[in-house]
Amino acid sequence: MIIQVALKNLFEKDFALQFFEADRVRLLNSTNGSTMIHVTKKDMESKGILLPDISEQRNIGEFLRKADDLIAATQHKIDALEQIKEKLSQNLFDQSWRFKEYSTPWKENK
Repeated sequence: MIIQVALKNLFEKDFALQFFEADRVRLLNSTNGSTMIHVTKKDMESKGILLPDISEQRNIGEFLRKADDLIAATQHKIDALEQIKEKLSQNLFDQSWRFKEYSTPWKENK
């Protein structure tokens, strides 16, 4: 089920996105081995939440969005480093690249 949320003037967009993401994580962590989470429309409509004023929501939403951006940038760096390591491994293990101080061919062992 897809639920559409009308933010109106009480909910700032970035705050709402972060809030619902945190709520999704909370729901996932509260399940006991089930692969399907059942949340009804009635459950969502009856849900009450505490909201700070719009200014504080903006600050919270922006702060958490920046944390997400930092995580994403870090993940890109990790992905790039993993690709570099893979290329280095290939070239070192097929001996196309050698350290300067080593020139003796590798011996085959069984």
